[in-house]
Parts: sequence; C-alpha cells; structure tokens
Amino acid sequence: MNRQTIGVVASLFVAAVLVTTQVTAQTGQAQAGQAQEAQAQKPAEVTLTGCLIQGSTPTTFVLDKAKKDPASRTEAAQSFIVISKVEDMDLTRFLNHQVRITGTAAEAKAPANPPAEKDLPRLTASAVVNVADTCASPSR
Repeated sequence: MNRQTIGVVASLFVAAVLVTTQVTAQTGQAQAGQAQEAQAQKPAEVTLTGCLIQGSTPTTFVLDKAKKDPASRTEAAQSFIVISKVEDMDLTRFLNHQVRITGTAAEAKAPANPPAEKDLPRLTASAVVNVADTCASPSR
C-alpha cells in the first residue's frame, strides 16, 4: 500500500508539473501574440514631401499635395493634418514652404473630393526639413 501511495503522489506531482508547463507556454504565446498585434497596429514611419499650409485655425497645419516620392508622376498626392510629436516644433516658420516631414501617418481612407479638413488623415510629425521657400506647383 505504501508503494501505491508513493505512485499516486508521484503521478499527481508529474501531472501538476505538466499542467503548469502547459499554462506557462500558453501564457507566453498569448503575450507574444499581443505584442505582435500591438506592433502590427503601430503605423510605420513615413517621409512625405508637400506644401505646408495654414489650416482653419492658427494651430492647424495641413501638408498639401504630399507624396512619398515628389518626383513621381504616378503617385497620387494626398493631404494630411499635421500634428507635432514634439512640443518645441515650430511649424509656423515653414508655412507656404515645400517641406519634407517624417512621422507616422494614419491610414488614409478614400475621402470625398475635395475632403473636408476634419476628414483628412493625421500625420504626427517627428521631424520637418525645409525643401524650398515656396510651394512648387506639382502636377497631380
């Protein structure tokens, strides 16, 4: 009877270890899956070139006729509401200039023609570089 008791206790111990290992593995997989989902949802950084114009308020800026490749004749130009990611970024000094903005852009939906300012996708700017002191009139 002593052998049976030891066998039962050993079996229960092994079962408990296996269950714990399985739960730990599933938790690790779930956490890895959540991390991958979070990274997939995070928009990729882009660099767009266009004309920075004044929006409807003094603190609203629009990147107009923005393209990833400003020389491209086939890429459709888009407009974005520009939001500064850093507090000390002075966008007013770039008004009516052609600029290159690096940041994260929200996925653009098919907007109405012409889209209302409130419906424009957001571009959260982390860096702005002046390309030209005037806005070129690119062909769309």
